[in-house]
Amino acid sequence: YRKEHLFRDRVFEEYEKDILEVYQMNEFGKLNMSAVYDYLEEKYGNLSGNEQTLRNYISYLIKIDKLRLKEKIRLYSKVPELPFGRQMQLDFGQYRCRSGLKLYIFASLLSASRYKYVVFQDHPFRTKEVISHLLNSFDYFKGVPKEIVIDQDRLMVVSENSGDIIYTNDFTYFIEEQKLRMYVCRASDPESKGKIENLIKGRIQA
Repeated sequence: YRKEHLFRDRVFEEYEKDILEVYQMNEFGKLNMSAVYDYLEEKYGNLSGNEQTLRNYISYLIKIDKLRLKEKIRLYSKVPELPFGRQMQLDFGQYRCRSGLKLYIFASLLSASRYKYVVFQDHPFRTKEVISHLLNSFDYFKGVPKEIVIDQDRLMVVSENSGDIIYTNDFTYFIEEQKLRMYVCRASDPESKGKIENLIKGRIQA
């Protein structure tokens, strides 16, 4: 069975040059297997194996180091420090005490000075409580930032429609009243507010 399986996986060996060529044309990035198979089929007509056989052969080429795929790497660059008072980051967390009590964490941080404001409470936040904590943090910081960075949290954001953010009613009134500019992070990109993420982790670990 093993010999038969090995032979079946190697039926694409005669197309090795073409396979490497198509990956080279695409800068050795990961490709959809159907696209590679279609490319070979268009060039040679009916092929001896199916897509799974091709996938196995490409895995074999990677294993013996004949094919090296580039991994997607996120490039980071140093972001210039913001002026004092320009931006505040906001996040929430949870922590369970040894007694079993679950605490809910509100944390805000000024991006430039790193001044922090943290509140714990024993029940989930409501939108009006979030607004109250924000106002208290403004008092604590002795000023209102021009911009607040937040997640797409249901307490503040209802939905995102083609890039347009729809806020909850209470939060909309709050933004307009305080004349705030909001920056809402994409759901898949929490690193946009890494400073406050680190603060939450630090408070939980402490």
